[in-house]
Amino acid sequence: VNAIVSSNTRIVFMMAQASTSGLILREAYSQGVFGSDSGYVWFLTDAATTAMGTVLSSMTLTDPCPDCGEVADAPPAMTEAECAAAMKGAVGMSPVTDFSGMSSIYAAWTSRFASQVDTVGADPSAGGVCADAVSALSGDSGTSMTNAPMGDTCVCSSEVDSAGRPLWQLDHDGDASTADRCSGMAYSTGYMNGYAPYAYDGIVAFAQAANATGDGFDGAALQEALRASVSFEGVTGQVEFTNRDSNKGDREV
Repeated sequence: VNAIVSSNTRIVFMMAQASTSGLILREAYSQGVFGSDSGYVWFLTDAATTAMGTVLSSMTLTDPCPDCGEVADAPPAMTEAECAAAMKGAVGMSPVTDFSGMSSIYAAWTSRFASQVDTVGADPSAGGVCADAVSALSGDSGTSMTNAPMGDTCVCSSEVDSAGRPLWQLDHDGDASTADRCSGMAYSTGYMNGYAPYAYDGIVAFAQAANATGDGFDGAALQEALRASVSFEGVTGQVEFTNRDSNKGDREV
């Protein structure tokens, strides 16, 4: 924030998690570089716009981050009215989450995604989700719970990746003496992280480029293959990589 104050920048693009975003905005407000009448325009990414409750907590709590240092060093807490007024000087962004108008294969892909077997864990005796699950996954088709400790009342998938690491079990506290947690997905709820379609297309693009380059490729060869050899209709739309002057995809990267 000090660097923003001392620069000639009037447009600020902030990419940070929600709690950190709140701390940054709080400091910026105290220094007069955030707010509808500050003369500055802030662009906030979806990490903040989809978790505004967390952002506002960081802006309004007396001690917004107990682990960050002395509370006396924090800028003054903002009131909810000050937050509401200050946010009028910000532009919130979020990724596209429905690509049905951009891709002819999106609907079929989402159907296949939702038909996968749930991996959130189940109670082997009673059936259903594990009783001690603590995190909710909600979608258009319902809500399920996950992140339950593994044990007699909760069993989750033992599937592993190519390196032998569990895909759906998480050592959540780094303590080998405590039970791992089931950290799977509840596909049947219709829940889908907003980045899943982008990640899918990214992997397909990488695979096409790697296949075109052959064994032993390096970064430069892969980048050239992405530009010259990758072209497909993805679940997010047409995917191609070109230079700024001859962009062929529906978005410029």
